Amino acid sequence: MEATHANPLYRILVPPFIIRQTRIVTGSQATTEIVEKGLPGAKPVIIPYGVRDVFYQPKPREAHLKTIARETGIPLKDLQARSCSTPMVG
Repeated sequence: MEATHANPLYRILVPPFIIRQTRIVTGSQATTEIVEKGLPGAKPVIIPYGVRDVFYQPKPREAHLKTIARETGIPLKDLQARSCSTPMVG
């Protein structure tokens, strides 16, 4: 993990560039706490590694998009635009 790498030279050179990022994303509260300790002033956003069961219920596509928008905070119109024309890869 970038924020907790043990190499002293790495810890001097890399964190200043990481902290400049517009978003720092972690996968858990535990990782967020490590990042906050390793990068004072960082405000990581947590995107959990798993998907809750609410996403696996059989529903129309629009209902799934509304659920994703509500759960992630991504505007519904952005999801609708991307789901039709642009794959959300990478």
